[in-house]
Amino acid sequence: MDFLYTNEVNLVISDISPIAFIAADKAGVTSVGLSNFTWYTAYLAMIEQSALLPLHEAYAMMDYFIRLEGADEPEWGRKGSLQAGFFSREKDGHEVVRIQQTINPGNKKRVVYFGIGMSINVQDLAEMKLWTNEEYLFIVSSNMRVKHKNVISIPISYTESQNYVAVSDVVISKPGWSTVGEAVALQKPLILLHRSSMKEDENTLRALRSIHPYRLVEWEQLIEGNMQNLIDREYLFADKQQRNEITQIVAYLDQIVRSG
Repeated sequence: MDFLYTNEVNLVISDISPIAFIAADKAGVTSVGLSNFTWYTAYLAMIEQSALLPLHEAYAMMDYFIRLEGADEPEWGRKGSLQAGFFSREKDGHEVVRIQQTINPGNKKRVVYFGIGMSINVQDLAEMKLWTNEEYLFIVSSNMRVKHKNVISIPISYTESQNYVAVSDVVISKPGWSTVGEAVALQKPLILLHRSSMKEDENTLRALRSIHPYRLVEWEQLIEGNMQNLIDREYLFADKQQRNEITQIVAYLDQIVRSG
């Protein structure tokens, strides 16, 4: 609250820390939440609802809520809300061409963006049979310690991962919102790791069903490497105009600032 006063802040945007809304409310500053979940609903399946009351009270102080695709949330936003779909950062066309020509000249191999790494046993990943298939190139994040001649790590200093997604033919990932958003925006078929205990995953998958092709796989299937029939399958995309979700969100924030 002191920081907001000292710096004469006019708008607080949180994705989705509850502390931000308490501070903004006490400082009399307009607040906006932007997320596909809140920590209140994330913990509901694990903790008694009465114990989560402080979280509920904090989120109830939110002035506006930008509800991202898949959100299964109470009606947060005491002054208003906006429903927004999947989105990602814009790809750089020249950079996409450069990456493609560097890692896969002549497009001789099928490129797989492999977005699974955090919280996964390193030994399991290193021994996956999938890496040995010479028909594919695998793009992995810099934190995945997998060494193989057809595995390409995104440089640790490279921040625009959407360009590597754009180069790929198919995306294998956990159902995390960011990677799914990139695949949807860039029209890449998805192979998603099934994690039944994650409510956020369930909500994201439900949102995908009517708008984007995907297949679910179990961890055992991924480890064994029996994936060729899924990776090689051709997915058809509906030829429809994609709504510019980023423009919609920015316009909504601009409206809030101007009305304040």
